[in-house]
Amino acid sequence: MPKHKHSSLVKLDPNQNQVTRLIGQGFSLHQQGKLTEAQAIYEQLLTIEPNHFDAQQLLGALFNQTREFAKAVDFLTRALHINPKQVAY
Repeated sequence: MPKHKHSSLVKLDPNQNQVTRLIGQGFSLHQQGKLTEAQAIYEQLLTIEPNHFDAQQLLGALFNQTREFAKAVDFLTRALHINPKQVAY
């Protein structure tokens, strides 16, 4: 019997489009100074993908802006653990 070759299809994560949309939306609000709205979106994103580097880092930056330094350190530390070469804040 001939062996069937399986094509190596990349399986798309159904949450990926939502994650991409949320990070863009949150970042846009963050840049506009709408910190409460941005925070809510970043936190929503982390319920979908808890180890999302950008959401962790951006929440750290946001909490730094709102002078909630303990929270800022916590989120930036999480980001550092996820990707130690990327933390910029």
